[in-house]
Amino acid sequence: MRRIFDIICIILFLSGSAYGQLLIQEYNSRLEKPIPQYKIEINLDIENRIYSGKERIVFKYPLSKDKDVILRLFANSGGGSERNLDIKSIMLDGKTAEFFFVDDTTVSIRGDFVSKKSYTIEIEFSATLPEITQESTDIFLSTLKQLLGQGSSSVTENNYGIFGCSANICNIASVVPALAKVNNDDWSTSRMTGMGDYQRGDFADYEIDVVHDDSVLVVSNGVIKKRESLKEGKVRSRFFADSVNDIILEASCNFNYVRREINGVLYISYYVNDRDKRLAELSIDVASEAIGFFSRYYAKYPYSEFKIVSAPMTGGAGGVEFPALITIGDFLYDEIDGDEQRTGEFISYDLLSQMFEFVIVHEVAHQWFSTLIPSDSRTEPYLDEGLASFSAYLYFINKYGEVEAKKFLDNQIRLNYIMMRLLGYKDMPINTPIENYENMFQYAGIIYGKAPLFFVKLYELIGKERFRFIVSQWVKERAFKDTRLISLINTLKANEPAKASSIESLYKRWFEGRYGDEDIGKGSLKDLLKFLNNGKDLDIDFNLDRLKKFLEDTFDMFREYR
Repeated sequence: MRRIFDIICIILFLSGSAYGQLLIQEYNSRLEKPIPQYKIEINLDIENRIYSGKERIVFKYPLSKDKDVILRLFANSGGGSERNLDIKSIMLDGKTAEFFFVDDTTVSIRGDFVSKKSYTIEIEFSATLPEITQESTDIFLSTLKQLLGQGSSSVTENNYGIFGCSANICNIASVVPALAKVNNDDWSTSRMTGMGDYQRGDFADYEIDVVHDDSVLVVSNGVIKKRESLKEGKVRSRFFADSVNDIILEASCNFNYVRREINGVLYISYYVNDRDKRLAELSIDVASEAIGFFSRYYAKYPYSEFKIVSAPMTGGAGGVEFPALITIGDFLYDEIDGDEQRTGEFISYDLLSQMFEFVIVHEVAHQWFSTLIPSDSRTEPYLDEGLASFSAYLYFINKYGEVEAKKFLDNQIRLNYIMMRLLGYKDMPINTPIENYENMFQYAGIIYGKAPLFFVKLYELIGKERFRFIVSQWVKERAFKDTRLISLINTLKANEPAKASSIESLYKRWFEGRYGDEDIGKGSLKDLLKFLNNGKDLDIDFNLDRLKKFLEDTFDMFREYR
């Protein structure tokens, strides 16, 4: 029976996806098939924050030379003393395989591998989900700690809470050991240190069976295939995610959801507190509008579903993107729920409400920049993050006009650079390696401030309509192909030869130089307070030392209130 199942898996692998219901039909021919096939079985116990299981990976060896197969376990990227995700055994084509941990996030499998030959790897694994405390999810408390020097002054490993459980929700990203991404005919083994996201894998198809208590709702970025009752109060939920470069599960006993189908895309927004239903509905409004706009501006959204999950985030993250699913920090829901007046004609009249809209649109834009246009988030975080924030700016222009979009640009993008400089961190070239940033303020100032502002300058240099035409063609041509920023720069220069030297000069100035204060402005405390007051001047005579002393005096009270 097992041999028959192996044969079926290989047939499905060679013929492509067995389901094909997440990726829309018009993109079916864009991915070079066959792609790896994952069959995963998990037993999940969220009460004890553990799970175990097994997986089968069927794939063609992708390298031209014989090297060990490399697996990545990014669930171990949080920097803890013990592994969150561990491997019990590995079988290669039915035989016990020799393997070893290169580091906590990298496993090497020994074997004699032949290019383009098909192999089957079977893995048994177990995992423990770290606890996510309420204090660690509070972005404002985290920021205060950094301001007061009570947080870490150096760059540390951080998984933004995407692998762990709070009192209400378990985030389970990088669920299982997965094949490393292939770059330049070799496995990518970049260490997850410092700021930024872990590197997504290559595109694959995933079938996932999760056995869990019937009181738990499990959500995936894959399509739900069935949910069947088992004995002893257990349920099996089966998901299929075809043509994705990452997989995630979310689980909770308290999930509520709202759902709508809009222009052929099924939107589902998950939340925990009953009072958050209005914001869950609003999240669908914003996400569907953003997906509609980016589909017209760049290329059609590649999937049939889109999910939004209010979830605990740590390390200053407002949200995290995955193919066909985004998580939004539940602190945003907590801060702005219950006040109908905050979401008027233009959400940004309140800074937090503007942040809620921006985070959703930014994460939606990642469906194009990191999914449809995959890039290396470790070596070029400015490509996907910069274009995602820049795209949010385009969304705000389209929805609210130039004047209101300028407020957004100041509040959500330029402010990152201003805050960095006010806190005394130096300007850096955009192409600075991730490990060279001092902390989250400097990283945010460059990657979420300076990088998107470079794309704004590029957009203004090329001209709005011409930029849209060229970039849209570039996105369509690069769909599902690993891409570097130089590809876009060269495309713009080739299509605008009269402006090629100006494009090159702009690129070198921003990516190799330190002209941020001149090009963006160093800012002042008054500027910061003006941003926080929705663009209105405050008649307050503050200096940074007095502000810091005030924060120190009120920090304990603030923490108690939070």
